[in-house]
Amino acid sequence: MYRKSTRTFLFLFTFAILFSQSSFAQKKIRRSGEGQKTLTYDLGASVGSYNGNSYSELTFGLNAYLTDFMIWRNALFTRFGSNIDSVTGLDTSIRFFYDSRPEAGSLGITLFAGPGYRISAEKNSAFFAEGGAVLKVVGLSLGGGMKSMIYTNPGKDSKGVDLPKSDTIYFIILAGGGVF
Repeated sequence: MYRKSTRTFLFLFTFAILFSQSSFAQKKIRRSGEGQKTLTYDLGASVGSYNGNSYSELTFGLNAYLTDFMIWRNALFTRFGSNIDSVTGLDTSIRFFYDSRPEAGSLGITLFAGPGYRISAEKNSAFFAEGGAVLKVVGLSLGGGMKSMIYTNPGKDSKGVDLPKSDTIYFIILAGGGVF
């Protein structure tokens, strides 16, 4: 089972690297009047389940634009639900992205993918790969994605039930966000 999880993570990590190369090859058009983004923030929500119990996650993310195609993202999160232990922590990741909008305020799609690490209590820390798409109209964003995690040291929850070795979260993006 652990070997399968490792292979899944390596596949997702390789996919993220290959995706970043295709994003890198795209020519980024500078947007007149917008200036260079350096730091943005957003709020998010996601859902998932394990051992037959569903949970929700809320996130507050800070995105540092390192280049025209790469963001360093740090997001505080809290996971909660019925019949599961609540968890809080920090997701840190590199997101490679491509933004199709020719100018600020226009209609466009942003694609993103990348690897990261979830820092939390020992039994809830995990490597992850994530990806998704966002439709942007003026200042609003609507999209979704998936985050696949492989836990580094899964243990047992407070009821003695084994925690999963891997997990997949599906998330929606419905936000305006902001720029610092």
